[in-house]
Amino acid sequence: MRHLPQELVIVILEHGYYTPLEVPDCAFLATCSRVCTSWCASAQSLLFRVTTKLRTPTAVAAFTSAIIAPSVCGISLGSAVRSLHINFVDCPPSWDKAAHPCCSASDIVRLLQACPRLYELALDVHSMRKFDPVVLAQFKESGQGIRSLKLVTLGMAWSILSQLLGIWPHIQFLKFDLFFEVQPPDSISDTGQEGTSVALYELSFLGRMVCTTHYPDALPWLLVSSSHSLRILRLAELPKAGTAERTMFELHAPRLRSLHLREYDMDSAVFIHQCTVLEELIVNGIPATPAPASLLPPSIEHLSATWVSWDETASHFLPEVIEVLPKLRVLTLDSLGHEQFHTLKARCVEKGIQVVPYGGYRSVLVSVRRHTSELSFISFLAGSLSRGSKMLP
Repeated sequence: MRHLPQELVIVILEHGYYTPLEVPDCAFLATCSRVCTSWCASAQSLLFRVTTKLRTPTAVAAFTSAIIAPSVCGISLGSAVRSLHINFVDCPPSWDKAAHPCCSASDIVRLLQACPRLYELALDVHSMRKFDPVVLAQFKESGQGIRSLKLVTLGMAWSILSQLLGIWPHIQFLKFDLFFEVQPPDSISDTGQEGTSVALYELSFLGRMVCTTHYPDALPWLLVSSSHSLRILRLAELPKAGTAERTMFELHAPRLRSLHLREYDMDSAVFIHQCTVLEELIVNGIPATPAPASLLPPSIEHLSATWVSWDETASHFLPEVIEVLPKLRVLTLDSLGHEQFHTLKARCVEKGIQVVPYGGYRSVLVSVRRHTSELSFISFLAGSLSRGSKMLP
């Protein structure tokens, strides 16, 4: 191991990068960095690749100091950082920063400058509507390599989003988390633009978006340049049929390759049926009376369900799914200990379908970490996709 090239060392270490819970194994990497001198650089690069949430100025200062200063191996770790998660609060003058320290916009700027190869940025934004133009200019200069943006907010986020997409037009992966309300953004109405120039590959609404009442053109503005690029869609709540939001998503349905919805009921099945090249379907639940399996696109290769009503669903729906999906290769389910599971698995084995527990399979389509060199489900089944290959590019 001591005489192996660093390229091989890092590949070997990547195999132990994730814990069974699919989070980076920092303890493993830290130990590897201390065991052997020749492992040190590779282990430290992996250790700093994805950060935990930076919540306070103290944490930001300590992290920035660590990545700017040469490490014990003689390398700067700033270029190793590919993903950052920052908790940002626009503190009012009356805020007691001593009792409740919070990260500022200047902290974000310092981090972006210290991480020139940053690919993924997650921002928890609270108590603000807009970024200052001076700060925004600094963001623009330092974040041109960012391709994935995750915005977590409890409030009115549309103005913030329009600002960030305006300075980072190369964003391909956009994710929202928690609940937010879309308000008519001044930045859109003032510019008179018909829509953002961002061409999205993935769009995820992990919380509820309320926009019809206040700004019905919000989704058209966001997706106007993504008509030929959007391939992955994740929705916590599918808009009702006949609404402007539903119509917008239906325009993109024929090109979607991966779709994540709350459940497989009749309303969602009508939408799913329009996704004629869909390769992956993830639903949070299959109800006791699901829509007919015949409405599923025959192109599906991976079907995942977090929750299954085994007493009702497993007796007819899942066996039907196995028969009507000719390209199905992976079936991800929970409650694998249920008595009906063994009968289902036996039939899957006959059909050449791999059955894995929920959480044991990670989509290569959904993951931003594989966007630069996508692998098919067939290559995954052939064993060419290792755990370490899910790293950020």
